[in-house]
Amino acid sequence: GGSTSARTQRLLFAPQPTSDDVPDEIPVNAPVEVPLPSLCICIIICGTHGDVLPFVSLALRLQGLGHRVRIATHTIHRTMVVTHGVEFY
Repeated sequence: GGSTSARTQRLLFAPQPTSDDVPDEIPVNAPVEVPLPSLCICIIICGTHGDVLPFVSLALRLQGLGHRVRIATHTIHRTMVVTHGVEFY
């Protein structure tokens, strides 16, 4: 034994990218901004008022970013969710 398959050999000897392959004006580890499409989000919560309220804040932030957000939770929390301008499901 110590034979290596042809596929493994190709992977082992594949050329590695160098810094010469990257243009000077773009840093190698620069974050890339990709446009995010508008999403339909449903947040499901089981719990008390204190469990639901933080997710109302999250929903409002997501709405501010252009997403449609619904909160699915117990009907006792419906008024709180809707009065904050979030859809209740």
